[in-house]
Amino acid sequence: MRKGITPILSVVLLLMMTVAAFGLAYFWLSETQKDLQSDVKANIKESLGKTQASVAIISVYESSDNKINISLMNNGKVSYDGTDIWNSGSSKIAIFIDGVPKKISDMDYTTGSDFAPNDVITGIKIDELFNTLDDGNTHEIKVLMPGGFVTSKGCKTNGLNHC
Repeated sequence: MRKGITPILSVVLLLMMTVAAFGLAYFWLSETQKDLQSDVKANIKESLGKTQASVAIISVYESSDNKINISLMNNGKVSYDGTDIWNSGSSKIAIFIDGVPKKISDMDYTTGSDFAPNDVITGIKIDELFNTLDDGNTHEIKVLMPGGFVTSKGCKTNGLNHC
């Protein structure tokens, strides 16, 4: 009598190993697919948010303390989180004048309130005197919103206290 595995037992073992390998491959592929789908969904949501975002600079004017003030209107379809707009004296809005970043020193905005479509923020006070814009040249005012949306406006004062 020979010792060893019978042909039937070897076929059964081979089938069990094949089923186990396919089971592991199925589990790995389904988890990978779920991860990819959630990443794609998040990327699409972010991209759509950026394409539906729109903010306009509606005015640049001189405040009572001779500082530069900017008013913005959310004319897009995306709300901005209020804590990104103004929170304890800081903001995630970036303001540039002629490509130079400027510090926002104050804002007439209720902390924590969302900046919803059709809302207007008045009194974004820049820590710079308005007369720096009053030199007869056109200056570019650029606003970078949280999430990457950028808007800009040319500003020429012509001796007025606004542009």
